[in-house]
Amino acid sequence: MTRRNAFSLVELLVVLGVIAVVIALLLPVLGRARAEANRVACMSNLRQLLLAQLHYVNDSRGYLTYPNWGNDRRTDDVWPSGWLYTQGKVSEPPSPDDIKTGVLYPYLNDTRVFRCPLHHPDDAATEKGTDRLTSYIMNGAVCGYGVVGHKAAEPVLWMPSWKITDWRRPSEQVLWWEAEETSPGAGWNDGSSYPWENVLSRRHGRGACVGYFDGSVAWMDRLDYVAELQRPGPNRLYCDPHRADGGKSARGPNGQ
Repeated sequence: MTRRNAFSLVELLVVLGVIAVVIALLLPVLGRARAEANRVACMSNLRQLLLAQLHYVNDSRGYLTYPNWGNDRRTDDVWPSGWLYTQGKVSEPPSPDDIKTGVLYPYLNDTRVFRCPLHHPDDAATEKGTDRLTSYIMNGAVCGYGVVGHKAAEPVLWMPSWKITDWRRPSEQVLWWEAEETSPGAGWNDGSSYPWENVLSRRHGRGACVGYFDGSVAWMDRLDYVAELQRPGPNRLYCDPHRADGGKSARGPNGQ
């Protein structure tokens, strides 16, 4: 007689149990790997933006890009093109293609660089929010939190930002950070902010990427970010080089 070799029901259950255990062990590892890949991609995007910024500075006599401070609709001869878009040429609601009107796009030729892989245009806080364009926001210190070319007695409209050489600690002071809107019912309306207003993003969990004036990129924990907000200015976040407190008093006595 020929005997058939086959698994018994008990043996099949054991095999399935082993497979289930292996999958359970691998899932957290795969999740961490996916999270790390998104983190690396996000930091790479910000690094490319910083490199484009440095190229712009080199082409513009040392001046940083206009940070798109404020959402007023003015004529182009009054409000120059900003790093993210050109005012007066933005769609309603904003479209990712509006990035192509900004001064950094020609250095990159890729709108995907402006967005974290975990952030989608439909995640915008409001229909008209400019976080439909980008995941990153520029520090308003670049224009003195609205002083240069906006509120000054004699606005320097053709160079509405400070020079990069004005920053004495460029490897420590934050130029860009991955942000998200937290104000109830409000969305980004421009390309820059006070550090307290559009805080560090939660997309990656406890931390997010930040970029410094010297072109370097680092990972910052949200608790470190919040602690930095509480420090007297100037600090890594409030870093307007022409204000004794770094601009922290620009919005109330504590900058909050």
